[in-house]
Parts: sequence; structure tokens; C-alpha cells
Amino acid sequence: MLSKIWVGLGVAAVFFAIWFGRLPEVCTALVSGAGDGVQFILKIGGLLCFWSGIMEVMQESGLSALLAKGMTPFFRFLFPIGAGDKETMEAISTNITANILGLGNAATPPGMVAAERLARQSAGTGKEPIASHELCLFVLINAASVQLIPTTVCSIRAALGARDPFDILPAVWITTAVSFVLCVAVAKLLSAGQGRKV
Repeated sequence: MLSKIWVGLGVAAVFFAIWFGRLPEVCTALVSGAGDGVQFILKIGGLLCFWSGIMEVMQESGLSALLAKGMTPFFRFLFPIGAGDKETMEAISTNITANILGLGNAATPPGMVAAERLARQSAGTGKEPIASHELCLFVLINAASVQLIPTTVCSIRAALGARDPFDILPAVWITTAVSFVLCVAVAKLLSAGQGRKV
């Protein structure tokens, strides 16, 4: 669907460029935009590789596991059903820890594992996976984008020439705290309203 939208936008741009006699400007913008896009990718690629390397070092040194272990009691409170399975808790911990460090690309694989296991645990043996309360809460926490170090955003700001790429940290911390508290509170309230335990 998204590819159809992009194709439609491209066709519409060419049509209106011809209609209003602006085709040369559109072609110039297309060529320069493609070049700028490649340069931007090269700039941000190095920064993302650096932060991904930091995450890899943290994982190899055990620092990431230590951070996840320290947060386990809190995760057990949020996901009491998932807490009964070690692999589920490890996936949840790894996912949220990577998100906290702003490494969304590293958070995706364990997030998918955690979501699948939460769905199957709530459904029970031999049943189809369902969107349980714990799974919905997990998705909400990911959507809230809980971050202490927004590495991807700061990398983009640095690539675009920001004088201080990390000056957004206070705003990020406030936003992430508010969004996290709200998503957990709403999930708990809706769960309690249905007489179920999240």
C-alpha cells in the first residue's frame, strides 16, 4: 500500500509539473535531492555504526545484561504472565534496554520474540496467539519510545550540522517519562475495567 502511495505522489508531481510548466524545476530538485539523500545516508551511517558498536560492546561486556537484570523486578510487575518464562523476560529486557539507549534497530528482533511469546502464553497451549493485555502493554511501551539517550535522533541532528546534537535531552526525558506513565496507566485502567489482570 505504501509503495502505491509513493508512486501516486510521484505521478501527481510529474503531472502538475507539466500542467504548470515547472517540469525543469522538478527534474532539478529530483537530481539534487537524490544526491543530498546519498550524502545524508553516508553521514548518518557512520554515527549509527558507532552507536551500534557501543551497544555491541555493552552486550559483550555484560553491561547490557546487568542493566536488564536490574530492571527485571519492574518488568515482572508489568508482565506477571510473561515473568513465568525466562526467555520471554530476557527478550522484554533486551528490547526495552535497547530502546532506552535509543537503538531501535537493535530493539526490533527481541521485541518481535517477546511479542510472539507473550501472545502464545496468554492464549494457552494449542490455541491461536491473541492480543493479550500484556502484549498490548508491551506494544504501548515500545510506541512510547522510552529513551534516555536518543542516539538515532542525535545522530541525525549531528549529520545536519546541529551545534549541540544532545541539547534535546531534557525535552526527551520529560516526554518519554510522561508518555511511559500515561501508556502504563491507561493499559492498567482498561485492564481493571474489564476485570482482568495485566
